[in-house]
Order: sequence, then structure tokens, then C-alpha cells
Amino acid sequence: MSGEARKIMFECVEGGISITLSDIVYIESYKHKNSIHTITEEYHIYESMNSLQSRLSKAGFLRVHRGYIVNKAHVTKINNYIITMTGGIELPVSKANYKNIKDAIKNS
Repeated sequence: MSGEARKIMFECVEGGISITLSDIVYIESYKHKNSIHTITEEYHIYESMNSLQSRLSKAGFLRVHRGYIVNKAHVTKINNYIITMTGGIELPVSKANYKNIKDAIKNS
């Protein structure tokens, strides 16, 4: 990567949008609607969580729960099945995969 921040294209309700990966804090799935939460904006997308997980896993993102994919760079703490993100946002962590998720974050 030459001095330019890496971006990825998403098909959003708002249209095709290119988002800088480092700006994405987490992605949430709620009632069949997926949202990308960045530092400053929220975008609603059509892509499935499985597809997003596939596209983003090599870019420092981790699925921590069936409804959440987080950017490991924005994790501030993980404790008691809760992951805390930049801005103090707390998200649930899958109990079944807690140890693997905690290790993945610790080793990133």
C-alpha cells in the first residue's frame, strides 16, 4: 500500500460507496438489515454477513457474533463475553467462540 488508505466498495441503500477500511468500526446485522458503522457515518448495505466476513477477514476484521463483524484495530477491550470498541460501543461476543476470538484479538 503506497501512502493511500485502502478502500473497499460496498453496494449500499445510498448507492455504491467506497469506504476506507480503517474507518469501519464494526458491521451489524439486525432484523435482516446490515449496517456498516464507521467513525462518523452509518451505511445500510445489501450484502450478507457471510459474504462480508469472507471479503473482510484478511483485512483485519473478525466475526465475533452471528450479528457482528468488528475491525480488530478498533477493539479497546474484550472481557466477560463483551467486546468494547472505539467510542465505548459494547458488542456481544459468541460464547461458543469466545476463547478463539479473544486469542485472535490478543494476537493482532
